[in-house]
Amino acid sequence: MSAKSKSSKRASSTKSISAKTPETSLESPETSPDTTEVSSESPEASPDTTVETPKNLKTPPAKLKLASHGKRLFALIIDFVIAVLLVNTFNHLAYAEHWDLNSTTSRFWEDVALFYFMVFSILLVKDLFRAASPGKFVVGITIRRVDDFNTAPPYGVLLLRNVMLILLPLEGVIVFIDRYIRRLGDQWLGTVVIEHPNPMRFIHRLMGVNILFFGSFFVAWFIQEIPMKRTAAYQTALDYLQTDPEVARHLGTIQELESPEMSLDVRDGQGTGFVRVQVVGSEDSEPVTVYLQLITSPQKSWKPERLTIGEEPESKD
Repeated sequence: MSAKSKSSKRASSTKSISAKTPETSLESPETSPDTTEVSSESPEASPDTTVETPKNLKTPPAKLKLASHGKRLFALIIDFVIAVLLVNTFNHLAYAEHWDLNSTTSRFWEDVALFYFMVFSILLVKDLFRAASPGKFVVGITIRRVDDFNTAPPYGVLLLRNVMLILLPLEGVIVFIDRYIRRLGDQWLGTVVIEHPNPMRFIHRLMGVNILFFGSFFVAWFIQEIPMKRTAAYQTALDYLQTDPEVARHLGTIQELESPEMSLDVRDGQGTGFVRVQVVGSEDSEPVTVYLQLITSPQKSWKPERLTIGEEPESKD
């Protein structure tokens, strides 16, 4: 083969390669319109999604978390203890004069029923302050609507929700069964208990509950003598020891009475008891115990039987 024929073949092969190159470069513009069409459809999908979302449904917080079983139980225990302390304090102030003479078995059950009714009344309104009871405040949880996690339920919903606490044992079972840890009151009124999105620092919450508890105990201790001093037994015992010649002979003139104690045992219209006080006299200071017997004729009253100075009260079998 001559040199000219070889060179002509090389030229033809070169032309065929260069002819294919433009075909390849033309495919790129054809793919770009397709890509442009896909991107032009994406703005159309966005308005559809926005329209389907209810306008009154706000976006839940990013860190939304349901309150645990343990926190809900602990919060309820705190609320119940606080309610009992408040009712007990109120009862101490509400005792009538000579209430011990009117104490009967039927009256006892009436008092028990009234006590628990008052406790339930406090539990009924426990969540009205910022949708969180004192117990929920301590553990850092709060109540929200299921259709708006950023808004607390209205007062009426919070009240009706706690009416179901009258079924407390059943409510506790439902909380452990429901997948969203909701009791019947929550399911009925469309509420849920969640972790507070902006809780107060734990140390501040702990200080708050300590102030509440110790404050309640201090008030209860401070007023514990009020119902005792309103009894006919206590007043009868004090009148007796203040006029007893043995007290004046051993202790001198009575200047102060301290640390009063009382124990009464009334059953079926009969009763015994004693009152013990620390008598500070002008010459000495000793505990004095007055023993009493309940009599019903001519009228119901306490009768002093005897008095001891400096002795411990006799134990009753």
